[in-house]
Amino acid sequence: MGLDNGIRLMMTEAEAKKNGCPLIGSDHESFTEICYWRKCYGLRDLIVKNLQLSNDRVTYTLFYKDVNTIIDILISLTQSEDDWKYADSIWEYDEYLTNMCNCILRLKWLKEYWKTHPDIQVIFYDSY
Repeated sequence: MGLDNGIRLMMTEAEAKKNGCPLIGSDHESFTEICYWRKCYGLRDLIVKNLQLSNDRVTYTLFYKDVNTIIDILISLTQSEDDWKYADSIWEYDEYLTNMCNCILRLKWLKEYWKTHPDIQVIFYDSY
């Protein structure tokens, strides 16, 4: 169960912005953070379980089809405060809703971008 989890697109922030990625913020030279979650243990577990990832790794290469699964998971957690409990997070629903919605927006952009750039590399990471 990771402390920090997220999704990285292996391109610079400048390249991602040039290609229309919304709301990017990254201080890394080799990748752009598409999504980031801190202390959302249940969210991490849902992603690992639904994508059938191994619990013994810290990075996983994602495939195009995985993005829909992750979007569905995020949407399911943002429908109400009652649904948010499955994120198993230290954050309250209203504190984290904007971040989750921004992640959904970025993942939808990623899906569209990936259609025309099938060679991109996308990573899910787990700090555990």
